Amino acid sequence: MVRVKNILEDDVHGRWHVKKILVTKEGRRYVLIPDKEVFRTKEGAEYYAHLRTRRFVEGNRRRNHNSVQWRAALKYLCTATLLSLMTAVAVQWWREQPYQALPS
Repeated sequence: MVRVKNILEDDVHGRWHVKKILVTKEGRRYVLIPDKEVFRTKEGAEYYAHLRTRRFVEGNRRRNHNSVQWRAALKYLCTATLLSLMTAVAVQWWREQPYQALPS
């Protein structure tokens, strides 16, 4: 569950801007401080805050599910282990071969 609180401000000229956005997700609190965008209406500022929050939540969700990176790391680790093991076996086999002098 995600809870969002937008803090909006208006200035002396009647323009609105988003001061900060508070997001609570899974018990963790995040504070987003957007750019200094200025809007003519309060609805425009709220819509901007909504889009900014949505982009943050979707981006945050994407980062948590990084199974592709884990899969690539696991492939690399398994390949390196297998290559090292094969090299050790080949060297051991080569050492155990009887020494044969070259015919002259």
